Amino acid sequence: MKPALLSALPLLLALAACGSDSVIEEKPADLRLACKTLPCDCVEIADGFFVTRKTTEISWKDNGDPYCPAGYQLRVTGIKR
Repeated sequence: MKPALLSALPLLLALAACGSDSVIEEKPADLRLACKTLPCDCVEIADGFFVTRKTTEISWKDNGDPYCPAGYQLRVTGIKR
């Protein structure tokens, strides 16, 4: 091997190790506060990217927090970009 490649090998291994353990958040974002002030709905939790997901209306707890039925999660719908 060339000396330049050998000197870069520890750095490449360290970078590869850091990237392999990255954690992807599987828990959906906590949108309770946002959905008190912005339009939201409940969207079906689905595993595919090109999947048409069902939506339903938000339910409200006695303390004013929005929630969705089992199998659904909150989604903000009123943000204009």
